[in-house]
Amino acid sequence: MSLRPILSRRRAPAWLLLAALALPGLAGLASPAVAQGTATIQGAPAAPGTTAIPGTAAVPPPFDPARLVPQTGPVFRQAETLGRQIYVLDGAVALASDLLRRQGVDLRASGVSGWVTEPVAAGILVRFVRRGSAGPEALYDVTVTATGAPPTLARRDGAPLTPDQAAQFAAEQLALGKIDQPCSKTYNPIAFRDPGTRNWRVYALAAPAGPGVFLIGGHYRFLVSPDGGRILSGGRLSPPSCLAGQATAEGQRAVGFAVMEAQPAPTETQVFLSLLHQLPLIVMTPPDGKRWLVAGGSIWSMR
Repeated sequence: MSLRPILSRRRAPAWLLLAALALPGLAGLASPAVAQGTATIQGAPAAPGTTAIPGTAAVPPPFDPARLVPQTGPVFRQAETLGRQIYVLDGAVALASDLLRRQGVDLRASGVSGWVTEPVAAGILVRFVRRGSAGPEALYDVTVTATGAPPTLARRDGAPLTPDQAAQFAAEQLALGKIDQPCSKTYNPIAFRDPGTRNWRVYALAAPAGPGVFLIGGHYRFLVSPDGGRILSGGRLSPPSCLAGQATAEGQRAVGFAVMEAQPAPTETQVFLSLLHQLPLIVMTPPDGKRWLVAGGSIWSMR
């Protein structure tokens, strides 16, 4: 399975990423707020024509707030928090990759085989990794800040990974090797410690084949041991098909529909995709076809 730096076209507007990154719960990644699922996007401005519901993102048009019920249970809060966390880290990698390209760096030619991310005082550190003679080693560090300042770049030239970074990289590579029903030639990993444990949550995100296409299906989630050496659980997420959306002729995306066959409620990857593409998703779940709206990092049930 191939891997390439996340392209800047996959990134949502910078204000939304920075607003999420500024939240203590997301910037800390392992803070009690993340573990308890209490983080909310409060710093992002509401889009024109939207209606705010206290404690949630704004309801996007054309949906009627009177027909939506905000979901506050622990399952939904966890999906929202994890989805926002994936979005922040994915966005940081996109910004870091974009900076390296502008600097004329060819990551493929440089031998980069992946990256790790971790919180630092200034924001998020994205460390690009290559395989050296003694094992994985750092090549470039990019720090993405929450202040709106440009990302900063430092060349590391084979510096060793920290034990935590080495475990994260091993977990990502192990997960990428377990993709058995790919929906894309390229999968990009995002990993962080599972809230409340030392295990790794690894998401393998299917990259779209071209501009204007977004994949709703085909993403994977794994739980990996703390040392990155053993998969504890996981696999492909619903929907089971390679469900994809396409921009309309006017360049605007319609609402996406994802029919779940295993999970009883929307997942964190659908929260992430809705944020990434600024796309409201209507998710239908069995057994009675219950409908949910996922938008702006929040989940509502639909009456």
